[in-house]
Formats: sequence, C-alpha cells, structure tokens
Amino acid sequence: EERSALPSFLYLSLKEERKKGSLAVSWDPERDYCVGHYAKERGEELPGRLVSSAKSWLSHSDCDRREAILTWGADGVDGMLSPVDASARYLSHLREVWDLAHPDAPLAQQRLFVTVPASFDPSACQLVEEACDAAGLGQVVLLEEPQAAFYAWLHRHQAAWREQLSVGDTVLVVDIGGGTTDFSLISVSDNDGDLQLERIAVGSHLLLGGDNMDLALAYVVRQKLEEEGHDIDDWQFQALTHAARRAKERLLSEDAPESVDISIRGRGGSLIGSTLTSSLSREEALSLVVEGFAPLLDRDEHPAGTSSGMRQIGLPYAEDARITSHLAKFLSRSGEGSNDVSAFLCPRRVLFNGGSLKADALRGRILQQLQQWSIDADPTEVLDGADLDCAVSRGAVYYGLAREGKAIRIKGGTSRSYFIGVEDAVPAVPGLPRPMKAICVVPFGMEE
Repeated sequence: EERSALPSFLYLSLKEERKKGSLAVSWDPERDYCVGHYAKERGEELPGRLVSSAKSWLSHSDCDRREAILTWGADGVDGMLSPVDASARYLSHLREVWDLAHPDAPLAQQRLFVTVPASFDPSACQLVEEACDAAGLGQVVLLEEPQAAFYAWLHRHQAAWREQLSVGDTVLVVDIGGGTTDFSLISVSDNDGDLQLERIAVGSHLLLGGDNMDLALAYVVRQKLEEEGHDIDDWQFQALTHAARRAKERLLSEDAPESVDISIRGRGGSLIGSTLTSSLSREEALSLVVEGFAPLLDRDEHPAGTSSGMRQIGLPYAEDARITSHLAKFLSRSGEGSNDVSAFLCPRRVLFNGGSLKADALRGRILQQLQQWSIDADPTEVLDGADLDCAVSRGAVYYGLAREGKAIRIKGGTSRSYFIGVEDAVPAVPGLPRPMKAICVVPFGMEE
C-alpha cells in the first residue's frame, strides 16, 4: 500500500516472528524488523520493542549515540540499535522502495537533501550524515527543517510571495513535530530594489512536542482507569501512551468525533488477559493541549529554571511544557547577529509547520499569543497555504532548485557562532590557570 509519509517508528521482532518470517519483504525475506505504519501499530501492542524518537537521541550529547541503546529502558530485548543505526534503517527502507520503483534511477545517484532540526549542533548533523552513508545514500546536503517549510511556502506562491511580504518584515517559523519544537526567524530586506530573505535566528533544541501531548493525555486516561479500581503498570502505561497518540490524532483532526474509546490489554493471569477501556473527549484533548502547552503569558514569562537534583539518564526533555514560554524566551533574545539582543522582537508574519499543529485550536492560540505580545506593533498575521505534513520534503526540493539559481534562496549560513579558546602568553602562577581569550572563528550567519 502506497503512503505519502513514513512514520519514524521501528519495531524489533519477537523470536517467533523471525521464525515465521512475519516481517519479510519481497526484497529481503530474512528481515527481522519493520519500519513505518505497521511498526507503529505493532509497537502499540508491544511497546518494549518499539524504537521511536531516534532523531531526538541523535541530538543527545550526554550518551554514546553509536551504542545500541534503543529501545531505551526495555529489558530482555535482543537486537537493540543505536540511534544512528535506527536512523539508517529508516533511510535504507526509503532507498529500497525507491530503487524497487525506479530501477533505472537508483536513489543514491540522485541529488539528495536531508532535513534536520534547525537546532541540531555539528555533532548531531555529523551523525545524520553517518546514517545516510550507512543507508547507502552517498553524499547528501543537510537543510534546516523550518527553512525547508518556508521554501515550500515560497514555491506554493511563486512570484506572488512578494505581494505578501514587505521590506522590514520578520517571519517566525513555528515547527512543532512529534518530539521537538523549533523556532526560526527570517527577515525580509531590500537588495538593490529586490526583496532578500535571510534566516537571522534559530531557537534552542527543545524536546517538546506531540510526544509530550501524548504523555499528558495518557495520564488523564490512566487516572480515569485507576479511579475505576485498575492498577496500571509501566508496560500498560507505555501501551496507553501509544493509544493516546492515536486518539489525539483523531480528536484534533477535521471532522473529529466527540470522543474516542481507548483500550489496552489487561494483565490477568489467563492466557488472554482482559481488556481495559476508557474514553477521551475532544473537549478534554483540546483543553489539555491548548491550556497546558500554550497558555497565554506575558512577554517576560520565560521557562522555569532547571532543577538541580539527580535525574535518571534519558532524553533531556524540556522541563517546562509551556511552548509559549519558550517562544517568549526565543523572541526576547533573537538576533544573535545584531547588537541589541535584549529587545523583544514581534514578528510580522508567522508560518506554521509540523503535524502537531494540525489542530486549529493550537495554531489559533499561538497566533493569539503573538498578537497579544505585538500590542505595540502591527499584529502578527499567518502566512497561509502551509502543508503541515509535507512542506519540509517539498521545500527541500525547492531548495535544490535555489542552489542551482532557479529559485530565490534564503541567506542562512551557520545557525550559531563558534569560538576557540586561546591561552594568554603570561608567566605561570601556582594554583591559577592561565587566562583564556575566546576568538570567534565562525561568526553567526557565515555562508558556506
């Protein structure tokens, strides 16, 4: 069955499934894993064998991302993978199905563009390139996802984009996906009478997105089940979280039902355990997602400080789940390349991207927040026509045309400045380190 997208889920088979060849594909009868939609569905039944958030693990510098650590926290799972290997398997699957459909034009011989979160640091980008190489893709060009989304908007509007943007405008790209939230700012300036676009700021890497919303909804359902006298163990809660994701996608979609039933397996002593069932209403989902993750705040309400206690090893999720607080912090310190980084920047336009923003209520709340902050300036307006699911992939193709001079290109360069430390040439003093000076070797925005 053809699909428009490949969900980033990987399922590690049971020994019985391997014996039966349950996960075999036409080009690999010995395959013992699967990716995509079926992996997501099967993983809801056996969450301990489901690899997800591999991309988020690639950015986690406090662990060895080349070690077989996924599925994280699972016991007794054979064939575990590293974040790099899991990413390579997603890419390998794409290459395999492409080559099957286009035997005369192998994917590795095409010009390939791979998108990454704008906040990925050089080490994370290097790991992405390693995964691409392991997948047999050869040389690839990396592109920031928010930029790709904006390229898709440019392509959609062609020359008419100049009628919607003016010199001095600033466009905020809000990209909320399954596991991460990305903010980017693009400015519009004059270049000898023509409009020029430049990416001027990139937000910090935030592990905050749809996964957090799924978890919050799962806690709501868990409380309902426990009030009915059921004890929910860790295994069941993992299954409940995956079921909550599926319910959220239905409840926040167009023509959504008033409520969705959520069922998970019981843990009875019989061969086939009982089924535990509860429900989640559209009103509950909207209230939790909007008020919990996007409350209306003042400009100076930034994320709560980091806790100082010991914490379990795992993904460094954002401690403050309020997306609007992170947005306030981003807009208050934007413009690394400018002299005034303390001023609060109110964007003139906003472009939404990411599957978590399919909910009209969530997009509306973020727009409401931006307009509240821009009370002293022109109100923020939405750039319409965004494709929340496929904009990044389509924009990457348009970026390829821009690199060949066939389309307008956004000036970007590096998303942060890089410094090296140089010791002062002074006599040594017992007990004191030599003074260090920081020398900028790559300024923010430096082009290739």
